[in-house]
Amino acid sequence: MRTVYTDETSSEKNGFVSRMGKKKPNPLRLQPTPQQIEAVGGIDELNFISGGFDRFEDGRETCITACGGKYVLTWSFEAAKRAVEDGHACIGETALVKREVLAVSATVPERVMYMTDQDIRMAPLRRQERQEKGTKQYNYL
Repeated sequence: MRTVYTDETSSEKNGFVSRMGKKKPNPLRLQPTPQQIEAVGGIDELNFISGGFDRFEDGRETCITACGGKYVLTWSFEAAKRAVEDGHACIGETALVKREVLAVSATVPERVMYMTDQDIRMAPLRRQERQEKGTKQYNYL
């Protein structure tokens, strides 16, 4: 996403430290698939309570996570950047967990951590890597 711009005095500015005004980029639309929307009971039932950008200790951004009800949604940060460049929507992955999710984070490489009212668990960040040992507490949609 473009955050560097040139102001009226032809000097280069950064959108994180100054206002971009009309030069700010359009927001990226992160959206669930129709199948994911149907699984949660329709668009009216989709209510995100937590979300954010997650990054590793070295500062690399890994993904965008959100949760609502028993659902954890993740979008690859690289896929989101490609979607901005290509002008396409960014489709994420959704996992259904067995309990209401209160918060979600992906600060550990290749794993998404989610908190319920009883405990904190981890699941693979990507569907292709969902080999989980022990009791599996989630399903991918």
